Amino acid sequence: MSEPPALPPSDPGFLRRHALMLLSAAALTVLLVIFIVLNDEVVTVDLIGATAELRLAWALLIAAAGGFLIGVILPRLRRG
Repeated sequence: MSEPPALPPSDPGFLRRHALMLLSAAALTVLLVIFIVLNDEVVTVDLIGATAELRLAWALLIAAAGGFLIGVILPRLRRG
């Protein structure tokens, strides 16, 4: 026999925290869309052995993701 689904915790701040997380995610999504719309100029990116033309917003997002991976993820992998 299967168990009934778990109910959310009775913590009074549970709903407030999740609402805040949802609101934060929605605000971040809106900011990301605005960022992409405002940075739609096509730029040339020179890589080590190649050249690429892409929108400025995507170039910045790729650079930020690469920096995140190098600065946060790799040190954790080396420690673990």
